[in-house]
Amino acid sequence: MDITKYVLAVDDERSNLLILEKALKQTCHLITTTSPFNAIPLFEKYLPTLFLLDIDMPEMDGFELCEKLKAISAEQSTNFIVITSHDEFDYEQRALQLGAVDFISKPLNLPICQLRINNQLHITRQTQLLKQSHAALAKEREHLRIILRSINDSVIATDEHGFITFMNPAAQRITDWDQQQALGEHISKV
Repeated sequence: MDITKYVLAVDDERSNLLILEKALKQTCHLITTTSPFNAIPLFEKYLPTLFLLDIDMPEMDGFELCEKLKAISAEQSTNFIVITSHDEFDYEQRALQLGAVDFISKPLNLPICQLRINNQLHITRQTQLLKQSHAALAKEREHLRIILRSINDSVIATDEHGFITFMNPAAQRITDWDQQQALGEHISKV
């Protein structure tokens, strides 16, 4: 199972955690705890891409725990879903203001809960793949830039209308145009 599928669930009712374990056993590696204080070291150890929080817990409420976990994960994107029996709009609004990506009501509807969490894991995975692709593209672009600047052949690139977007040093020497002057000029002029 890939590391992007670690999910941390924090709920003071063990029965809710057992339901979540059953619902998500095929989807992700679920780490559970009934104590918000235990959640912090678990979060630091596993750095889950998603955490599920109950709001009402005796030691620390879910909102306070969420703020602590988000401070730990400031440099990585970790999303969270609030799971609660509260259906008042102010709870949902506060959760969304903190950055919750979803709000699941108790009692848990197992199929709906699975779908919401699986959808969020899928979105997270797609986002990570997009970031990796972007980084690979940037690396390849830099590699090509270095090659184009170092070859002795003249290279001039234009847009679809014939306006210059790039000139390598060899092209600048041959045309007697500096790239900064040539950018945006039509190829026929240069």
